[in-house]
Amino acid sequence: MLENNAFCMKCSRCCYNTEMILTRQDIERIEKRGYKGFYKKSGGFYRLVNINGRCIFLGEDGKCTIYNDKPLGCGVYPLIYNEEKGVIIDDYCPLSREIDCLELIRGISELRSVLKELENTYNYRVDWRLFEKSSIKLIERCFKK
Repeated sequence: MLENNAFCMKCSRCCYNTEMILTRQDIERIEKRGYKGFYKKSGGFYRLVNINGRCIFLGEDGKCTIYNDKPLGCGVYPLIYNEEKGVIIDDYCPLSREIDCLELIRGISELRSVLKELENTYNYRVDWRLFEKSSIKLIERCFKK
């Protein structure tokens, strides 16, 4: 979502101790690049592996080594789906308050696609009413400025 932001490209804070869930598409796309052993099953999902607290794909220069093929969830971060609150912007991201309205709307649409893929991959059930309600609440902030 913020992938074109220069600070985001240097920060990599979200790449430490990541619990990023991978979709079937993510795994297939990354395996096609020749990678193996980059995920593990945890909490009922396949997730990215961390090595010494860092995402397996975080390079020494602090940049993602598979950026063009990164997991779908990485692409929508800092938007996340919280099962109790719905769609939220993760305050852990230093740019969480800098998301503009266009990025927010696009990100919500992309997050919807990611969640549908998680439903297909894991039989995960999304509370779509909560998703819509929380999305509208976030978008309404754009009109209150």
